[in-house]
Amino acid sequence: MIFRNPILNREIDHRMRDNRTYWIPTVYIFILGLVTLVTYLMVVKNPNSGPGWVIGKTIFHVIAFTQMALIILLVPSVSAGAITGERDRGTLSMLLVTPMPRRRIAAGKLLASILYVLFLISTSIPFAALSFGFGGTDLRLLGITYGCIIVTVFFLASLGLVVSTLMRRTVPAILLAYGLVAALLVGSGAAELALHAFYKDFKSIVFVYLNPFTPLVLNAMDMPSAEIANKHLYWWITPLLLLLLSLIFTAVAGRRIRSLRE
Repeated sequence: MIFRNPILNREIDHRMRDNRTYWIPTVYIFILGLVTLVTYLMVVKNPNSGPGWVIGKTIFHVIAFTQMALIILLVPSVSAGAITGERDRGTLSMLLVTPMPRRRIAAGKLLASILYVLFLISTSIPFAALSFGFGGTDLRLLGITYGCIIVTVFFLASLGLVVSTLMRRTVPAILLAYGLVAALLVGSGAAELALHAFYKDFKSIVFVYLNPFTPLVLNAMDMPSAEIANKHLYWWITPLLLLLLSLIFTAVAGRRIRSLRE
């Protein structure tokens, strides 16, 4: 059973004793509530906002983008200290000499980071559900959006875990993780611009499929199915690529942990 992993149970117990476990969700909910309120007031006060379902649709997409941004800002700091934190506390040697397989250590560390962030994501469901009261969205779009966010959490957590096995201290590991994420976000956009600058007739997108915001943008665009097919714009490519990278990073982290020394 996954939840019988001693590392996972230890990480959960440790997080529940940490004050950050309580104030981070508070700040998270406050930001989402504030964004929801501001979005509602802006749409309502706009004389050209259109019918009522526009309010629900706008709130849903703004909440989705806000959540994705918060997840990108939070997950690297949570996962990048998974192994370096053990070094900082002087407990890595005791962890490595246990008879537990190293792959279970990697799985426990990874799942602990993912479950904590999933807990935060679950608190946002009431805000996203507001859109159903106004109309403009459905369960399919809700499932797609949250599915993409969860895959992004898995990707960022696995990336942070790999970085944590490469570095010896927590602060440099966190900085490197944020640097890699920033390079992915900025680099994918820059590479896409360069591609279209050289090939002006190229209609589709390539590099920005690595950007976690891409499926949210595509799902927020009101484009006819024929135009989407003509430009080869498919929201599912991004989560598929990120899931593949997540599996690769998890395997690399497992191998790194098996070769770790104090």
